[in-house]
Amino acid sequence: MKKKNNLAIRTIDDINELRAQVFLTPAEIAVLLRIGENSLYALLGSDKCPFRVERFGRQLIRIPSKSFWEWYDGGAAA
Repeated sequence: MKKKNNLAIRTIDDINELRAQVFLTPAEIAVLLRIGENSLYALLGSDKCPFRVERFGRQLIRIPSKSFWEWYDGGAAA
């Protein structure tokens, strides 16, 4: 049975904490974008993903915070 992530963004402080991190997890990205797990992993695996995705081994995926927030805020990501 999969463990569900109870991540919730309730205040601006929650977002500021995420902005301060070096890497974001896929679960954090899903909550920020308000999309489901299947849609998120389809996005992360596509060539058209608008921000950098780092893979460590076969299963560990992290998104560099700077790249994600630049895209999210409307700037260029890479």
